[in-house]
Amino acid sequence: MLFDTTRTGHRLKRIKPSDLV
Repeated sequence: MLFDTTRTGHRLKRIKPSDLV
């Protein structure tokens, strides 16, 4: 859940990490 913050975190900042995984 940490990788989303580096790549898609700044891009999908509106979307919660739980929605990505």
